[in-house]
Amino acid sequence: MAELSRKQALLEQLISTRAEWDELVTQLINKQQTSVPLTGIWTLKDIVAHLSFWETRAVKWFEAAARGTEPEPSPVRRDWSEEQINEWIYEQNQARSLEEVLAASRQIHEAVVNAVRAMPEEELAGREISWLGNASLAESVPGNSYEHYRDHIIMIRAALEATLAR
Repeated sequence: MAELSRKQALLEQLISTRAEWDELVTQLINKQQTSVPLTGIWTLKDIVAHLSFWETRAVKWFEAAARGTEPEPSPVRRDWSEEQINEWIYEQNQARSLEEVLAASRQIHEAVVNAVRAMPEEELAGREISWLGNASLAESVPGNSYEHYRDHIIMIRAALEATLAR
């Protein structure tokens, strides 16, 4: 069996982890646990919006790389802590409905997958980009996509198990 290219491996991870995420989201919706805080004060909507913000960053990286430019500045300040960034994301999405956030999440994830598909392998994995700290897109995208989804899948499952144990 042939070894997967970086591009194929990235696509496989993006698609399979998102399928796992979508299954968990469906379970939460079916159990009517969408307004219950799952991690701290965050509900499902808050977590989805949070993940979408970070995936949007990845989309902007692909767009900038395709243009040969740097991405537009992020709306969050570079000197903000992770907690401050997360609070900003939370505040920005409070007026949105779960349905709106879920629809945007699907579109953003699809944009990441399409960007990976459209990027030639050598551009995706072989080109170091200065504004990514001399990393490639293939090295930089996982933390803003499937690895981040996995982190939140684990947190949500732990919260659900703790709720069931009470």
